[in-house]
Amino acid sequence: GRDINLNVLRVEGYRHFANKLWNATKFAMTHLQGYSPGPLPPAASLSTHDRWLLHRLNGAIAEADSGMAEYEFAKATTAIYSLFLYDVCDVYLEVSKPIFDAKGTPAAAASQAVLHSVLERGFR
Repeated sequence: GRDINLNVLRVEGYRHFANKLWNATKFAMTHLQGYSPGPLPPAASLSTHDRWLLHRLNGAIAEADSGMAEYEFAKATTAIYSLFLYDVCDVYLEVSKPIFDAKGTPAAAASQAVLHSVLERGFR
């Protein structure tokens, strides 16, 4: 047989990443209750952090598509990993918590649309 170099710390790191995805999705499910998906609001009506996340999403998708087209799996997976770990979980969700708490406001509705779009497109 062939030996496999298994780095336990790497496995543990990906366990933490999976836990982050789980918690982010749980947060989204809580704050997207009653939300009906539709088109994103016009960019001019979005907050700076909503536009920033959509920009980061588009960049990650382009990078992942490029990685897959070039058969560079690490490039593709790193783009999506970084999007979710750093941009969505570490920045966007933390900045958006007060906005989601202000239920029924135009800002909360816009953030719902952005979060739904990012999760739906990012997980694909």
